[in-house]
Amino acid sequence: LGFGRSGGGGLSALPLAVGCVSPFSILVLWVYGRSLRWGPARALRTHTLITSFVPIFCASVLKILERSAAGERRWSQFIIFFAFVFQNAYVQLLYAQHWAFLSSVLTSNEGKRLFAPIAGLGSIGSTFCAGLVSHIVGRIGLTGLMYLAACCYLVCASLSEYAFVSAGRGHFAPKLKGTPQDGSITTNGGNRSPYKGSTFDQARLLFGRVPVLRALFVEIIISQSLSSLVNFIFLINLKASIASDELRAGWSGSFYMWINGVSGIFQFILIPRMLKFCDARRFWLGMPVVMILCTSHQFKTIGTNDLLASSASFFAIKTMEYSLRGAANEMIYVNLDFESRYLGKKVVSLVAGKFGKSGMALILAALMTNYGESSGAMPTLVLAAVVFSFLWLIASIKLHYLIGTS
Repeated sequence: LGFGRSGGGGLSALPLAVGCVSPFSILVLWVYGRSLRWGPARALRTHTLITSFVPIFCASVLKILERSAAGERRWSQFIIFFAFVFQNAYVQLLYAQHWAFLSSVLTSNEGKRLFAPIAGLGSIGSTFCAGLVSHIVGRIGLTGLMYLAACCYLVCASLSEYAFVSAGRGHFAPKLKGTPQDGSITTNGGNRSPYKGSTFDQARLLFGRVPVLRALFVEIIISQSLSSLVNFIFLINLKASIASDELRAGWSGSFYMWINGVSGIFQFILIPRMLKFCDARRFWLGMPVVMILCTSHQFKTIGTNDLLASSASFFAIKTMEYSLRGAANEMIYVNLDFESRYLGKKVVSLVAGKFGKSGMALILAALMTNYGESSGAMPTLVLAAVVFSFLWLIASIKLHYLIGTS
C-alpha cells in the first residue's frame, strides 16, 4: 500500500486502509446528493472530472516530494493513502452512475439480453488493462500511471456526456416526470431544486417507500462483509503457502485470470441462457447457498498446504460478484423509478457496500492485534465465514420475497 511497508505494513495496513473508505464514502454521498439536484447528466460530468483531477494532483505532489529530502517518505505515504481511499470510494460512485443510466434507458427485456454482456466487456477491459500495468509502470513509473488514469477518466467523461446527449435526442434520457430531456431537473417555476432536506433524509424516505431497496441494503452489507472476510482468509493462506513475493504475485495474477475467465463465460454465455428459463431473482438464493457449501468445505483445508482447495471460497464469491450479482442487481433497478435508480442506488452501493467492507476490516484489524499475520486465527475466521454465509441466505430470502411481491 505504500504507507506502511515496513513497521506495520503488509496485511496489517490493509484493514486500516479499507476501514477509512466507509467514512469517506459518506462524504462522497453527501456531495453527490447535492449535485443530483442539477440532474444525472451534470452530476456524472462533475464527479468524473473530480475523479480525473485527483490523480493529477496526487501525482504532481509525489513528483515534488521526489525532489525533496526532508519528510519525503512520510508525506508520500500520506498521499498514496489518500489516493487509495479516494479511488475505492469514487470509482464505485462512477460505476453505479453508469449502470443507473443503463437501467434507465433499457427495458426489462432488453436488460435480460444486454446487462450480462456489458458487464462481460467490462471484465475483459479490466483484465486487459491489469495485464498492462507492470509494463506501463516500467516505462513511465507510478506517477506516470496516475497521469494516464486521469486521461482515461477524461475520455470517460466525454463518452458519458455523448451518451446523455444521444438519449436526449432520442427522447429517452433518464429524468423525473416533467423535466427536460437534457437530464436536468427543474420545478414548475423553473428553479432547479427538486429535493427537499438532506441526502440522508431523502434516502430515509425513499427506503420507507421502496422496501426492496431496504432489503437490498441489508443484503449488501452482509455479503460485502463476507467478501472482505473471505478475501482476507485468501491472503493469509496465500502468504503462508508461498513465501516468495514474486511467486506469490505470479500465482495471484493467474488466479485472478481464471476468475475473470469463468466470469466471462457466465456473462456472455450462461447468464443470458439462464435468464430465458428463470427469473433473475433466483440468483439471490443460489449465491449464498454456494458460499455455505464452500466455506463449510474450507474447514477440511485448515492446516493443509492445498492452496487451491482453501481458495475455493474466494474464487466462488469473486466469480459471482463479477457475474451473477451484477445481472441480478441491475434487474432490480430497471423496474424501479428515477429516484430509486439515481439516489437509492448510490446510497446502497456507497454506504452499504463500503460499510460492510469497512466494518469487517475494523474487526479484522482488532483480531490481528492478537494473532498477527499467522494462521492461528484461521479456525475462527472460517467459522465466521460460515456464519456470515447463513446470514446472507436469510437476507437473500427476504429480498427474494420482496422482489416477487413488488
